[in-house]
Formats: sequence, structure tokens, C-alpha cells
Amino acid sequence: MGKFFLHHTAFNGCMYVKQTKSKNVRKQIKMIDAAFKATELYEQNSKHFKKNYAGRATKRYVRLMSKIQRAES
Repeated sequence: MGKFFLHHTAFNGCMYVKQTKSKNVRKQIKMIDAAFKATELYEQNSKHFKKNYAGRATKRYVRLMSKIQRAES
């Protein structure tokens, strides 16, 4: 068992786990995940993380800050 892939028509009435949850629950889960993701992004500021180079913000820092702002909003 587990050696073959089957087409979705091989099963009747099967659903993904996400499809069984209501839209409101999915929205709430998405918001909670975003909050936890923000804390993970803050932890990426490691000891050797450079915020700027030659007087300009690094691409990695700009990308990280935009992700943090999206997660907090």
C-alpha cells in the first residue's frame, strides 16, 4: 500500500481537510498564523544579520521588514 497514485475520481465524496472548515474558521486560522509568523520573522535578526551596506538598506532587510509589516497589519 502507498506505492501507487490514484486519480481523484477513484474516490467518491473525499474532501481535503481545509474544505471541511468554514470560511470564518479559515480566516481566523490565517490571522493566527500571521501573528506567529511575525514573531518568527523578528527572530531572523541574528547576530550577523546586516541591515545596511554602503549606506543603503540590504534587499534582505527590506524584504524582511515588508513581511513583518504585512504580518502586523
